[in-house]
Amino acid sequence: MKPARFSALFTLGLVLAAVSTAAVAQTPAAGRVGDWPQFRGPNRDGKSGETGLLAQWPEGGPKLLWSATGIGIGFSHVSVAKLLYVTGLVGTEGILRAYSLDGKLTWEAKYGPEYTKDHPGARTIPTVSDGLVYVMSGLGTLSCFEAANGKPVWTANVFQLADAKEIM
Repeated sequence: MKPARFSALFTLGLVLAAVSTAAVAQTPAAGRVGDWPQFRGPNRDGKSGETGLLAQWPEGGPKLLWSATGIGIGFSHVSVAKLLYVTGLVGTEGILRAYSLDGKLTWEAKYGPEYTKDHPGARTIPTVSDGLVYVMSGLGTLSCFEAANGKPVWTANVFQLADAKEIM
């Protein structure tokens, strides 16, 4: 990667992080106890606001409430904000899925081509803010969807944006 391109991508990354941080800062702690709408939780500090948690696991561990199959390959955690959002690599496409909290698939949407060489899989953690969910594929496709129904709002390829003169 050329140094100018790396610099543009790094700058774009900082801008996206600042926009994401500002959006989350305007939304008080995800709105509901139990929500985990982004990387490291509601306040990006890895701490949960839950109370009344068990001091010790029961024999055999906690009860499994539900599970899902066919999600695809991935290396990230889920996000929760009214729904549970998860990404996975299926074939060469990244798929964002939303499940109700009782495990029913609510919607799914393709968000772009994913990385398929050396440890293939989705790496994006969905970020939910103000009724929208954001994901970025391993190949630079940044996408925004309506959180409730998966309707696409916009998409952009950050590598193409990085080549644009206005970012340099």
